[in-house]
Amino acid sequence: MEIRVHLIPDDFHLTHVGELHDGNYFWIDNQLASDGNDTHDFIAVYICDRKGNLIDSKIIDRGLRSNSDQLPLKEVIDRESKRTGVKRRTSFWAFPFSVAAFGLTFGLVVRDRQAGELDGYQAVDVLPGYTLMFYPPWSDGLYDT
Repeated sequence: MEIRVHLIPDDFHLTHVGELHDGNYFWIDNQLASDGNDTHDFIAVYICDRKGNLIDSKIIDRGLRSNSDQLPLKEVIDRESKRTGVKRRTSFWAFPFSVAAFGLTFGLVVRDRQAGELDGYQAVDVLPGYTLMFYPPWSDGLYDT
């Protein structure tokens, strides 16, 4: 079965999802990676075509949380929204994808079946921080944090 994730804007974790002026779609996501000692923050900018295929991405390193010179979240999101040509918030369907940056994997990544999970179990994780997990029914845009 072909998996597509329904990204539906909300006021919690999918606040920057929608359509661009050129008709493509965007998702700007705040991501993290921890080495056990400190947490590194990133902004992931994903651009998908009208069919939901990833066509462009940009990963921005905001720095370590412990550093006072970390790039401000709102400033980066505002800049990237302007750069990409955000038109409006709206939902769209996206195929799973992955992008390598800073030695990490970013994106919507289909989870490998784990020991003890039922046959046919499917989930899509948002990496690298496993900040969201999408699951069926795909049309509902359901996720867990």
